[in-house]
Amino acid sequence: TIMPKAKNHFGGGRVHALLLLSASCATSSASNVLINEVAYTGSTVGSCDGEDWVELFNNDSSSSTPTSLDNYILHDDKGPADDKAYIFPTGVSIAPGEYKVLCKGADFAFGIGSTDTVTLVDTSGAIVSTSGSLPGTGGDSASYALFDPASTGEIGNEAGYEYTSTPTPGEANVITAIEQISREERLEAQNTLGRDFFKMNDDGSRRTSSPFADVVDIYLD
Repeated sequence: TIMPKAKNHFGGGRVHALLLLSASCATSSASNVLINEVAYTGSTVGSCDGEDWVELFNNDSSSSTPTSLDNYILHDDKGPADDKAYIFPTGVSIAPGEYKVLCKGADFAFGIGSTDTVTLVDTSGAIVSTSGSLPGTGGDSASYALFDPASTGEIGNEAGYEYTSTPTPGEANVITAIEQISREERLEAQNTLGRDFFKMNDDGSRRTSSPFADVVDIYLD
């Protein structure tokens, strides 16, 4: 885990990096560095203490030279100029075949929403890798992971991201399919549980013989 540094440790790094963001947003030449996995609700595995995390992976198989991440920026859908965007300090690199896990709090400050977009840009502002917009259907136990169709037997499909119920921070991704439900379906399920718990009818009126009569009266007021 990369330990956070105070803003003044970056010197003029933030200003310099943001000035460069006016350059083209074409794909960076360092495209061997991938956003490999995103956990917007954290996970019980890994070293991020249940916080959100992002995993980078260097898939360069043609070189043994690490890729420098000096002044690269990791950000959510608020963009690289947001004050919570994370600027990599000088001296950080990622070797070919290496997985690097970044934790909310210890590394970056922004929170990852269920439909957020996580993007890595280089010092010219060019996109190195992006998760795209998360679909928001993964649930609390899932991570959004990059998969290779050839490794899962899905020949003919393009590589892309998929929710998995097996988060693997710092290791190769394991795609374990999960049942995805929409936010509307989750809200409806929560409403149903709430009505049943308080013995309420669909119109909000109290069912007879409710053990929670006093609570429901307060709720209805």
